[in-house]
Amino acid sequence: MNQMHKTLWRVGFSVGTAVLIFLALFAVLNASVLAAPDDNSYQAPPFSQDWSDTNMITATNIWSGVPGIIGHRGDDLTTFTGIDPQTILADGTSTPLNVIANQTNPNTNTSGGIAEFEIADPVVAFQGSGTADAPFILIHVDTTGLSNIQVAYNLRDIDGSADNAVQPVALHYRVGNSGNFTNLPDGFVADATEGPSLATLVTPVTVTLPAGANNQPIVQLRIMTTNAVGSDEWVGIDDISITAGPAGPELAISKSVEPATAVPHLSPVTYTVLLENSGAVSDTAVLFTDTLPISTTFSAWIDQPSGANEAAGVITWAGTVTNGETITFTFTADQTADYGDTITNTAEFSGTTETGTAQAVFAVESLEGDVTFVYHDLEDVVQPGEAIFLAGDFNGWNTTALSMTANAANSVFTATIPTLTAGTYGYKYIVYTDTIASGPAHYDWLNTANRSLTVSGNATVDEYRNVVVGWANLQWPPTLETDMGVATGNVYGKLYIQGVTNTPNTAGRGLKAQVGYGSAVTPTTWAWSPMSFQGDDGPNNDEFVGVMTPTVGGVYSYTTRFDGNWGTGNPNAAWTYGDLNGIPFELSQTGVLTVNFAAVPIATARAGSNGQVFAVEGVVTYVPGTFNAAGWALQDTSGGIGVFDSALVPTIDFGDTVQVIGVRGAFSGEEQLGSLSFFNNLGPGPEVTPIVTSTASIAAGNGEGWIVEIQGTISSLPACTGNYQFLVNDGSGAVTVFIDADTGVNVCNMGAANGEEIRVVGFATQFNTLNEVKPRRPSDVQVLLDAPIVINTTPNNNATGVLTDTLITIQFNEPVTVTTDWFDINCSVSGNVGGGFIPTGPASSYTITPAASFVNSDLCNVTVLADQVTGGTGQPMAANYNFSFLVGTLPFGVCSDPAIPVHFVQGDGLVSPLVGTSVVVEGVVVGDHQTMLNGYYLQEENEEFDDNEMTSEGIFIYDPDDTPDVNEGDVVRLQGTVAEFGGMTQLATITNFSACATDTVTPTIVTLPLAEANDWEWYEGMLIAIEDELTVTNNFYLGRFGQVRLNLGERLAQPTNVVLPGAPAIALQELNNRSYVTIDDANPTQNVDPIVFPAPQLTFTDTLRGGDLVPDGIVGVVDHYTSDSSDDYRVFPVEEVVFSQANTRPATPADVGGTIKVASFNVLNYFSTIDTGPDICGPSQNMDCRGADSAEEFARQRVKIINAIVAMDADIVGLMELENHITDEALQDLVDGLNEAAGAGTYAFVNTGVIGTDAIKVALIYQPASVTPSGDYAILDSSVDPAFIDTLNRPVLIQTFAENATNELVTVAVNHLKSKGSACTGDPDLGDGQGNCNLTRVAAAEALVNYLADDPTNSGVDRYLIIGDLNSYAMEDPIQAIEAAGYTNLVSLFEGADAYGYTFEGQWGYLDHALASADLLPLVTGAAPWHINSDEPIVLDYNMEFKTANQHVILFGEEPYKASDHDPVVIGLDLLTVVPTIDILSPVNGQVFTSTNGTAVSVPVTITTTDFVIPADGHWHLWVDGVDTGPVMDYATTVDLLPGTHVITAELNSPTHESLGISDSVTVTVVVEYTIYLPVIMKP
Repeated sequence: MNQMHKTLWRVGFSVGTAVLIFLALFAVLNASVLAAPDDNSYQAPPFSQDWSDTNMITATNIWSGVPGIIGHRGDDLTTFTGIDPQTILADGTSTPLNVIANQTNPNTNTSGGIAEFEIADPVVAFQGSGTADAPFILIHVDTTGLSNIQVAYNLRDIDGSADNAVQPVALHYRVGNSGNFTNLPDGFVADATEGPSLATLVTPVTVTLPAGANNQPIVQLRIMTTNAVGSDEWVGIDDISITAGPAGPELAISKSVEPATAVPHLSPVTYTVLLENSGAVSDTAVLFTDTLPISTTFSAWIDQPSGANEAAGVITWAGTVTNGETITFTFTADQTADYGDTITNTAEFSGTTETGTAQAVFAVESLEGDVTFVYHDLEDVVQPGEAIFLAGDFNGWNTTALSMTANAANSVFTATIPTLTAGTYGYKYIVYTDTIASGPAHYDWLNTANRSLTVSGNATVDEYRNVVVGWANLQWPPTLETDMGVATGNVYGKLYIQGVTNTPNTAGRGLKAQVGYGSAVTPTTWAWSPMSFQGDDGPNNDEFVGVMTPTVGGVYSYTTRFDGNWGTGNPNAAWTYGDLNGIPFELSQTGVLTVNFAAVPIATARAGSNGQVFAVEGVVTYVPGTFNAAGWALQDTSGGIGVFDSALVPTIDFGDTVQVIGVRGAFSGEEQLGSLSFFNNLGPGPEVTPIVTSTASIAAGNGEGWIVEIQGTISSLPACTGNYQFLVNDGSGAVTVFIDADTGVNVCNMGAANGEEIRVVGFATQFNTLNEVKPRRPSDVQVLLDAPIVINTTPNNNATGVLTDTLITIQFNEPVTVTTDWFDINCSVSGNVGGGFIPTGPASSYTITPAASFVNSDLCNVTVLADQVTGGTGQPMAANYNFSFLVGTLPFGVCSDPAIPVHFVQGDGLVSPLVGTSVVVEGVVVGDHQTMLNGYYLQEENEEFDDNEMTSEGIFIYDPDDTPDVNEGDVVRLQGTVAEFGGMTQLATITNFSACATDTVTPTIVTLPLAEANDWEWYEGMLIAIEDELTVTNNFYLGRFGQVRLNLGERLAQPTNVVLPGAPAIALQELNNRSYVTIDDANPTQNVDPIVFPAPQLTFTDTLRGGDLVPDGIVGVVDHYTSDSSDDYRVFPVEEVVFSQANTRPATPADVGGTIKVASFNVLNYFSTIDTGPDICGPSQNMDCRGADSAEEFARQRVKIINAIVAMDADIVGLMELENHITDEALQDLVDGLNEAAGAGTYAFVNTGVIGTDAIKVALIYQPASVTPSGDYAILDSSVDPAFIDTLNRPVLIQTFAENATNELVTVAVNHLKSKGSACTGDPDLGDGQGNCNLTRVAAAEALVNYLADDPTNSGVDRYLIIGDLNSYAMEDPIQAIEAAGYTNLVSLFEGADAYGYTFEGQWGYLDHALASADLLPLVTGAAPWHINSDEPIVLDYNMEFKTANQHVILFGEEPYKASDHDPVVIGLDLLTVVPTIDILSPVNGQVFTSTNGTAVSVPVTITTTDFVIPADGHWHLWVDGVDTGPVMDYATTVDLLPGTHVITAELNSPTHESLGISDSVTVTVVVEYTIYLPVIMKP
């Protein structure tokens, strides 16, 4: 109410006025009595009110139409004006209901209270007045089952009159409908109005109610203003919104300790912790932890909740805290805190959504005490015959009153001051040069400043020297120069320490000075050398001198540093660094050291020993990525050498001259430099000239490390896919040429074939024992066919300014004959242009006259078609020849002007025909990778596509300057030069750019499998979509490159796992090669954190396993890059790839039944000897240690392997890749760990000691409680059978075991055959899918079955189980050889053709086998791999290199998953199984039947069985001459046999027609008997 009305109300007034007021009041009261009841129902959020429905309030003081809201006038809630509504918390609901209905003008209405204004934006408002002392609206809310209650509304100044009061508004709440309200400070608005005649201010209010308002049936909210000083204004309460979330638990923790103060020394204390849930629902995942401080020890429980435990001072509990429940933990603790100590104990909890902590603190009583001062003279300051005295506040600073006692070594000095009163004391240690304190006193030798000690009881104070450097510098010289390994000239430095450096002609005692150099910003990591005392520099300073001997070339900073507190264990030790200006140290003021690089010839490094450090300088001969790795090489006039350091992969080019310092080593026989400590690129230059040599010379190992050139005849050439190799022989002897797939060399496409002549340039090297030549790029190889080539064209390639009527001339190296269709001219504007040519040929030069003139700005490409041009011998050209030219000029133009189509730039081959040409293109940005890849992908708009599916419509724009910035969907026009980089066509050197508009591109649908693997080239740079469900088939590169390989349908099978080697395997491999797509994180950095697949990041618990699905396919841009070891074509997704974990982790192995279990497990180089670098492993201790690189890595590996073996719980376990340690340390360590985990004595091992000569071996462990070794073990090696090459295969370990419960026997043979990766002499990869060394493995397999046939362990039974890593897939020759000897492949039998346990290059099969002899087969109850390893990404293994500290945690778990790269195989055996038999009763073996006139004879066949009832247990099949004639359900049948010899076999089958492997056979013969009819001659 405005001030005039307030005055009228409170002063005297006339009788007439009183009558009017009485009547008005009566009307109001009467209306209140007669009105419908207000709607005070409690509203459940979400709830809102914006007053737009003006029919809700139609009569004054009637709220019945408004759900959940009523208004009160607030009479007499205060009797003052200007009161802060935050302070008015009384009930107020007894004050009159109030709302003035149907008001239209807030500028003239001055009644006060609550009013409804039907203005343009209707609203309910309030205004204070003399009557309406504190008007408010009351909102009724039901929050049952809800939490996080949020209240929001807008306060609107709707009063545009001259009134201008400060109108505060407060928000209150209460639970229930009685009692005081609680103010919510966050809801307070000090003034919700603005100046006079203004009505535009809107003040939003948003408040979250306290937790006490959660889950309550009755909550009341009150929005209130008060009677203001001055003329009150109307404030609207609009856009009310109340929201909430589901109710949750409300956990809180509190902790107390008794006693808390003046706790008697060493007396116990009692802790109480309360964990309560005041929320609406229970929390079912609460974890409580209380870690006692160091000085307290758990004693006993007083209140111990169920499930609470204490171990090693940590109290834990996990469980459910129901709503309204309080869990009490009370226990006593012994304390050993010192007098005056304050001890803080923190308890913490974590729930489903909340965490919290609580502390309890107690203080131990304090008192006076005996204080013992112990000074440790670590810097040898005090000499024999000298003494230390202690002076301080406690003895009036008497410097000779308290002598300290020295120990025998004169290094520790002790003095005790008894009953020292509590307090703080200053003191110092003083050195006298004699023990009677008559010599000079040195106050600063041990401490520059006074020391301080606070005493609160008995104490021992251990102290050390603490002198402070006052001044230090690098005195001279400011610059130095030297050679590597040569000492510098003298370096001088100056030092001042108060009272220490001022002794004339004598070095200050206990000082250490050093001179050092380095390039790091922080000098602590520099190389430091000692300095010696040189003399005094003035009365107060000491001068020191020293030299440096740098070992690495370069330019460095250098300076001096000093420390007077350097003793080991002195906590005050700290170097003070000086510079040319003194201290404080500034890097810019240090000296400059130039170290000249001093290289040795590369031949010297090659001739050195492993571990030696060499500095060399040479020309780069191949670059990182050339051979699928980070390696490269350099060469000087003395020789060449490879360089490999994965931590330092330089950006270099062929011909660059570089300097390196590295450690000499070797990899598979190739000398290398690694662990580079220095690298410097001196710049580009010419490439080295290859050394022309003979093939025999290279085969003999000459020229290793050089770039060589050989020429000869090709032989042993396989299919040119992947990595492959062949032989070249110039007549002197053959040498291997190895082609790495990443080089892009395909000699088959160059016309190579066995018997053809070839010239090869490459890096001469050795891999294991094989000397070979490795071409680096396609230009290194020339197949010397008798074929013509193009040697010149007019216009020349990339010519510009060509006339529109130009003629085209093409010149060959010899006269050639051409067809009428021997050339193709395709132009960006004119399209395909025909023409005639002269002469008709044969000729060495032809001139083409185009059929029509070209158009200005035409970019034309001419292709000479190889198969239409033949030389004099009839040989066609080896390959098409392309060249291009620009007619006139190509103006940049403006947006939408004609431009060169992207498909024209791309062409229909692997390489653009326009390389080197400047083009103008316009298109849509479909992939923005400026941050990571320095560019973006541009695609023609959909309507601009051509009709040739072989020409891509996308291209990469390489713009390392990122100028300007683009976004996906931008239409841009630009000019750049066509280039090829790593297989990818791109535009580079961008010279013009315009941003045009925005547009969208529809992804091109791609369906797998492709027709050809290289068909991805059709989509290079394009936005594509694969809409089918895809399966993860390769996650190997997930951690390193951020890549996942996906395919349609089931995972890709390793061909020789499911089909025979040779043509079937090659055909399946070809299908596999075109059946997958690779997605990539588009980050060129290797080993990044986070790993983004699956989103948000890969962790040990959120894995991505082989066989997981991408149900909705992918959308992304196709990239192409051939210069690393990952997949060449990859898709950069533009939408999140959503994975489905379809192949979940198996918690336990499959149930294979049986009374005992046997397992086979490749434990991935389990070495207890840590691989710190030197070759110290193997039986001769001169081999590479292949296992963990640190103790921490080994601990991670060990726990995973142990957990895997314990979980398998096999009675016998065959192990592969175990360290072949001279004391069997690794095997002993593993068994010790198993017994720690499973219980003492659970496991034992067959003690063989060293087996063979390799660094790894096979082993057998077993559980003595269930099985016992029977007899001695046997070893199969070359000494037993020379066909078994034990320098390539690991010797076989064979042991017979007896089952303790039955005494039945089984013999287990553990194998690890030669791998496929490296070649064997005379046994190369034949290209049939079986890899290297197949013959070696076949010979080993045959030797194995032959050896077992002789019962090497003298078991007397033929129950043999062959297990282990045979490095052969299921259909390969070694497995076929074992099966041919009568063994059955158990994994195939029980798991079928889809079985797997190992993956390589995204193809799945199994190398780890279990094969049973015929006598053992009926006793096998099951066999299955346990898929804990092969499915998992390799980045989840125990290794720590190439991972961040965060990844060391999130990518590791102690569970067995990714314990190895091979899945273990588990086999069940029941050695007491009764084996049925079947015998043929008739016919008998050798029986002869007679056929009359050659017709078939019906032969009855009768059988008998033991332990097998027909048909209850199954039936039998009758086989004749290897052909199954079908099942027989009785004990007899017949078969018709034609004349001849026949083999009849009866074979038992299960009811489901599965062969039981039990049969009997007989051989019978059917002979022919002819009836001859002789004529009867009648005598006439």
